[in-house]
Amino acid sequence: MLEHVAAPAEFVREIARVLKPGGWLCARTPAKWGYIGIGARLVPNALHVAFLKKLQPNRKAEDVFPTVYGMNTMAALGHYFDKSEWKNCTYGFNGVPGYHGNNAVLFRLIQFWGWLMPRSLSAKFHIFIQKRP
Repeated sequence: MLEHVAAPAEFVREIARVLKPGGWLCARTPAKWGYIGIGARLVPNALHVAFLKKLQPNRKAEDVFPTVYGMNTMAALGHYFDKSEWKNCTYGFNGVPGYHGNNAVLFRLIQFWGWLMPRSLSAKFHIFIQKRP
């Protein structure tokens, strides 16, 4: 979901405001340099609905939102969630590919890509960031 955050600093300030000390922000988001992030940035936002209709035929148009990718690297997360205030336990993850248009060959190619790439180029990040007590 962080790929949709247009104002990262404001987002983090709001998380800091509402989260209790010791509380956790847990999220899953596409990584900027994973296949999903690269693909989403290559296709203009105006074409995302049409493009996703091919890759995820059951996805509704109202469930497609503009993407920004301003917080979708480990470095960006480290920048916005400063170590002095936050404990960052985020990690890269390559799960079952979801953007393959029900094409078995594309599905296997994406799986192979995930196997080859280092964690920094994972398709997704599982984000676990704790507000320090």
